[in-house]
Amino acid sequence: MRSTALQERLASMPVPPDATTEREVQQLVWAFVDDRRAAGWLPEHIIAAFKQITREAGLSPSSMLKKEGEEWTTVDAFLIEMIDWCIHRYFHPE
Repeated sequence: MRSTALQERLASMPVPPDATTEREVQQLVWAFVDDRRAAGWLPEHIIAAFKQITREAGLSPSSMLKKEGEEWTTVDAFLIEMIDWCIHRYFHPE
């Protein structure tokens, strides 16, 4: 499945990515979601697997909880964006 290519790309890219890299990663995320959805995975299982891939690629959230007044880190913001891509792609496949 497409998780290896996604994990390798995430591990090798700078955060925040440039526009070209971001689009490439988005395509890999969408392919990952498409594969899992076609295999019958539920959206929550896809997101859990995606989060595991990001952690294994070295992209971990700064904290499990964001305290009032704290800003999102660059990595946090990109993780949120990628999870949004997962949700959108699952419910709105093209």
